[in-house]
Amino acid sequence: MALVNRLSLVLSLHTTDALPKTDKSSLKPITLIPSTATPHDLEERRRCFWAVFTLDRFVSASTGWPSCLSEKDIQVHLPNDKQWAVCVESAGILGKVTEWLRKKYPSTNNSREDDGHELLRKLETWWDVLPPPIKLQENVLLHATFNTYSPLKRRKLR
Repeated sequence: MALVNRLSLVLSLHTTDALPKTDKSSLKPITLIPSTATPHDLEERRRCFWAVFTLDRFVSASTGWPSCLSEKDIQVHLPNDKQWAVCVESAGILGKVTEWLRKKYPSTNNSREDDGHELLRKLETWWDVLPPPIKLQENVLLHATFNTYSPLKRRKLR
């Protein structure tokens, strides 16, 4: 998984839709593949990156290992296909749930519960706006994301 993540970064797939930089930074990353403006190539790069991202989040959730790709560095539009985009959103939420579960909070701190309720609100809002046909499809990642976290609303989030 680490090699796949690194390769996606080396190929700059995480910045497929980044605006050209105008700053005079002395540290510029090496470009291994030329930029492209063709819609087909852009969409292929987006899908490739988001497939790596989704796999990274799924591996993190299933192993307990930290995610390797930071969302703050990602400058890629979601895929044009709605089903793909929902899978990517689902993986992002699954990553946030996994981070919340992994994060250590002081035992006297209520912020774990507060953070848990905020995450639950975001998850439920996302789920509520999904089109019904997508919710009914047998999308394992989509349902795994919702069902990983939603049972916690029935019990205390500590």
